[in-house]
Amino acid sequence: MRDFLRYMRRKHKKCVQPIVISAHHSTMLISHHQDAARYYLKAYILMQECRLINLCLGNIDAFLYNNLPLADNSQVGFVVIRA
Repeated sequence: MRDFLRYMRRKHKKCVQPIVISAHHSTMLISHHQDAARYYLKAYILMQECRLINLCLGNIDAFLYNNLPLADNSQVGFVVIRA
């Protein structure tokens, strides 16, 4: 599944659906919330009026912000501030 999503993201760079599915995959299955935030930001740039993308981006940002004191990686703070 990962290879297929990676292939679809490369082939259709401006298509929001593979980006959002990759973000969901990163969050739900492998718990890479920073990667999910990056994917949601890409989707938001392409489709700012979509309520689902806004909701997902808000949820992941809230999660990262709430867990910021637990992380030693300063990149987490950068992702939250950028959003």
